[in-house]
Amino acid sequence: MNINTSQGIKDRIEVLTQEHAALKRRLEGMPPGFLSTELKRQKLAKKDAILLLEQKLEEQLLVEKAEAEAAEVIVIEVPGEDDERVLARMIAEAA
Repeated sequence: MNINTSQGIKDRIEVLTQEHAALKRRLEGMPPGFLSTELKRQKLAKKDAILLLEQKLEEQLLVEKAEAEAAEVIVIEVPGEDDERVLARMIAEAA
C-alpha cells in the first residue's frame, strides 16, 4: 500500500477505521471500568518493578559497602606477639 497516493491514503484510513471498530466492539464486551482498572494494574506493576529494582540496588550497595569495609581491615603488628595472638586480640576488641 503506497500512502503517497490519494488511493493509498484512503486505503490507510479504511484500515484504521476497521481497526477502530474492532477495538470498539472488543471494549463493549468488557466490564465497566475495565480500561481504568487495567491502566491502574499496569501502573502498579510498573511501580512494583521499580521498587523491586531499587531494593535490589540498595541491597547490592550494602553488600559492596560491607565488602569495602572488610577490605579496610588494618593489621597492627605488635613486636613479640605471634600472628594468632594478635588476630585473637583484634577479634576480641572488635566484639
